Amino acid sequence: MADSKKRPPEPEHSPGPRALDLGIPKLIPPQHDSMLLDPQETSEWISGLPLANIGETARQVYTTLSDFNRYDIPGVIRAKLVELFRPTVSYVTHNLRRHYMNMGFPLSAKAWKTIVLSRELYNELATSYKIIVMRMLSGTDEKFDRKLLVIALHRALHYLGHVYHQSCLGYASPPEGLWKEINAIFAFARQNKIHRVPVKMKYEDREEISTIEERYKALIVYAAAGPARLPQSQLDITFQHSLERVSLVDFLGIDDDIPNTGSFNIRLGADEGPVHNALRMPIPSRNIAVLDLRALIRRLHEEYDQAPLDGSDAFNLDNSRLPRTLLRQLIRGWHAPSERRYARTELNFSLKVLCGIRAIHSALLPATGITTGATEEQENLTGLSASPNINMPPLPGASLGNPLADIDDSRLSLSPPPGGRSQDSLLLENPGPVEPGPYDNPPVTEWVESHIAESTGVAGLE
Repeated sequence: MADSKKRPPEPEHSPGPRALDLGIPKLIPPQHDSMLLDPQETSEWISGLPLANIGETARQVYTTLSDFNRYDIPGVIRAKLVELFRPTVSYVTHNLRRHYMNMGFPLSAKAWKTIVLSRELYNELATSYKIIVMRMLSGTDEKFDRKLLVIALHRALHYLGHVYHQSCLGYASPPEGLWKEINAIFAFARQNKIHRVPVKMKYEDREEISTIEERYKALIVYAAAGPARLPQSQLDITFQHSLERVSLVDFLGIDDDIPNTGSFNIRLGADEGPVHNALRMPIPSRNIAVLDLRALIRRLHEEYDQAPLDGSDAFNLDNSRLPRTLLRQLIRGWHAPSERRYARTELNFSLKVLCGIRAIHSALLPATGITTGATEEQENLTGLSASPNINMPPLPGASLGNPLADIDDSRLSLSPPPGGRSQDSLLLENPGPVEPGPYDNPPVTEWVESHIAESTGVAGLE
């Protein structure tokens, strides 16, 4: 009876300790004199940070958060403390952007370290909220606070989304296990019917209200845009506008017709992002979420028709509307997956090397029916032949081993580089038929005789 008075019974849909698995570090008892045990002392420490020195402030905040996330602190106290760090982390990461935004790629070592630092700052915030969730679900905290659980899940999903965004800004793969945690948070919230509870987030200049489901849909919409194909500036705009447009997208039910265009599916138990239905048609189930973007695509079509034709929308400083070029890219990417410009095929013939212009010429002539009198003279040149239907005779009189050698084709590709040109720039795209001329390939003896006759006046050699 004493236990029932101390801790109220859990709700009907309250999960067990194994219902949600989020990666958190091993917790140890905190030092008795640590400032991280007192919100007032922590607030004073944050107020004394050297904000004019962004690098030093970032280092101190990251080190303190890392230590904080390894202390075993009650959930309510941890929630109060981590909320104090949110504005400072936002300020630091915003000022670090100038070191890697709109820079040439590949990024310098300093710029890349700055992206990683910003990503890890967001990751530490997400870890703090994940610890609150895991302690509460495991029964470590004495009181099960359903409201705090919803807020912690919402905050964790929010900052995991920022971790993914930072990876996209560096055009790098997201950390291993990131999508698994993102999907698991949404699946857990939906299963326990807390995914549509409004949660308020305060910023310095605004206040935002959203649900776990809206946060998740916004992240799926952003990931479905193909971040690897967008420049950094457009990545930022898409990420900022994704939450504003989630009212136009919705999850399809198990009994709904699933289209193969304008929709994406997510395996909630896998460590992967959204996949277009045209690439993988889902089988409706509780473990598969299908997000329909067709209404959003229709809205973007309307915005595209209303956008100025002169490109002046590209200079929209407040990002109140999407530029025409970005609208076109989003419509294409969300409607259907991008098609390859070439077919992926393997070489089905051997590539041979010919040494000398005459050897190359002799290899090309059989295709036109012309014969030539090749001599033992070889030019100090190298050519390539890639025709599988041409017999390439060995060179007579070669002195440096076999001039014809098979090349291992395991590292070769017929795929053109960006721009659409063939990788083998030495091959003629359309050489055309070779027409014999009056001076083509005279026998060596005849050429010598005529040359001597022209230079000496002698009619011929006896």
